[in-house]
Order: sequence, then C-alpha cells, then structure tokens
Amino acid sequence: MKKLALIFLILILVSCENSTEPEDGLQSEIGIIVEIIDATPVDGGIEIKVRKDNYEIIEVQFGSLFTYPPPDDEKLKLLEKIRKVKVGDLVILKYRFENDQQNLVDIQKLN
Repeated sequence: MKKLALIFLILILVSCENSTEPEDGLQSEIGIIVEIIDATPVDGGIEIKVRKDNYEIIEVQFGSLFTYPPPDDEKLKLLEKIRKVKVGDLVILKYRFENDQQNLVDIQKLN
C-alpha cells in the first residue's frame, strides 16, 4: 500500500512540474477560428478568436503594421500566414502574453 501511495505522489509531482509555463512564455493552442477582425486598412491590427475543444475562446492579437521602425520580415511573413486562414479553419496558435494581451507569434492551418 505504501508503494502505491508513493507512486501516486510521484505522479502528482511530475504532472505539476510539466504543467508550468514555458520559460520563454510561448503558449500553444489548437482550435477552430470563429472570428477574424482585420483593422489593418485603418492602421489597426488583427484580432483572431479561436474556439478550443472545451469551447473556451482564445483571443490573440497581431499588432498594427504602421509602426516605426517598420515591421520586419518575420512580422510580414506572419501577416501572409494570417491572410491564408479563414473562419472555420482548424489552426495551431502560438502566442505570448505581453502588455496585457496575447500577441500572436505563429499560426498554422491544419485542415
């Protein structure tokens, strides 16, 4: 019985250790796009809402392109990826929580 309790305790400790946020703060979620709000034509950014399996909505932001200094190649490549997805697509989002919002780092279409 003591062995079983010890194994149970070890499993709890291991699961707690694995559930910590990555050191770089990068988060990853899989879900279906339910809304895309594109305000880039009026100097704004893009907001993407994704519904996870448990029906939780994740909202990520892609900042404005009208910045100084101008956006780098990495940001422009991410914009191209965003332009290729649409509502209803299954995607993997990678984002970082910064400045009180979840900033999109990458998006990949799965279907």
